[in-house]
Amino acid sequence: MNPAPTAALLGVGALASLVILRRRWHPPIAWSIAIALAFQAVVVVVAQKWTPQDVAVRFLDAGILVLHRHDPLTALPKQWWNFTPFMPLVFAAEHLLRGPWLITGKIAPVLASTATVPMVAAASRPGTAVNERRLRALLWAVSPLSLAVSAVHGQVEPVAVALGLGALLLAERGRGGRAGLVLGAAIAAKSWPVLFIPGVLRELPGWRQRTVTLVSSAAVPVAMIALIPTLLRDRLGPALRVMFGYHSLFGNWGWTGMLAWTGKAGFGPTGAHAEHYQRIGTVVLVVALAAALVVWRRLEGLDLTAALLLVFLIVTAGFGVQYLLWPAALLYARGAGRQFLFLGAAAGFAAVEYLVAIPGSMHTILFVGGPLSLPVIALAIVALPWDRLTTRRPSRPSCVPAPPSGGSR
Repeated sequence: MNPAPTAALLGVGALASLVILRRRWHPPIAWSIAIALAFQAVVVVVAQKWTPQDVAVRFLDAGILVLHRHDPLTALPKQWWNFTPFMPLVFAAEHLLRGPWLITGKIAPVLASTATVPMVAAASRPGTAVNERRLRALLWAVSPLSLAVSAVHGQVEPVAVALGLGALLLAERGRGGRAGLVLGAAIAAKSWPVLFIPGVLRELPGWRQRTVTLVSSAAVPVAMIALIPTLLRDRLGPALRVMFGYHSLFGNWGWTGMLAWTGKAGFGPTGAHAEHYQRIGTVVLVVALAAALVVWRRLEGLDLTAALLLVFLIVTAGFGVQYLLWPAALLYARGAGRQFLFLGAAAGFAAVEYLVAIPGSMHTILFVGGPLSLPVIALAIVALPWDRLTTRRPSRPSCVPAPPSGGSR
């Protein structure tokens, strides 16, 4: 297989990003949406043979199982699927289109990434000029990181990102119930969007709305879990044990990547010493996220969420290359230069991972995941909202206009 065409398309996205930043291009949002959809469609077609096995095989198997009323949680081999039936139902619908799976199986992430374009513009801070909002939307439309995860890989992450960002925007507008339902859909798609919860709650004005949001956010995952014994004819106990027993790949990133690279631990979810270090990693992660909540507690919901997602990437013991997309849309919406440094490094890492490491040998995977992850992590630390530590959260404008001073007529 020749990686050059796919690498060239990702390079076009990177070059286009630099030109957009330099020329300050800001077309109408509709143009950026069209560009995103067309660009991703081309990458999907060109990059079919570079689709990783989780999407090429496991997601298809999950969809077929659902069509036959079997539960992917217990019917697939261990660690192949560990989430609610939400996305397997989507995979089943994609499979029913009867097209080539390496194309139809990427419809959901491509559409989700495209839908994120206007949300990136909408998520810019109040007072941001319209032209600047449009520029950031265009940058997301050509983002090589988004292209790699949605169109080359076809992972679930773009769906979860779009839903999570949508929940934040709804919360900013005071629509707590709707925000909860959308957030619940994100969590049902994949579990990591629980990290959006503090930011969504931060945007709501009182505990009554926050309670409504929390309750409604539980509705979609609970409904999906209720389908397990009814639609999928599986026992709930074994299915939940599989769901909550999930471990990401060990030894492919950061400190665990260096442990695997130096031979002190095995690679994979069940490699030598992996469970021991995963337990340590869980403690480190909980402490780091709690510290981030304290340090950046005054931030707006979007900035707080971006900080939590970056902290996760910095300290996590388990990693998949698609995780790099988690904070990306939020960082594009904020548009700081040092955050673009992280996004560029993350895009480069993802390209090497998809086109060199994953199709290559175990040695290549460990080399990419260990040493080459360290500069990306360093730039993730730089991308944290340090400048916002001393910034007070702006007060919310009143929704009720003041009465006229002259009284009514």
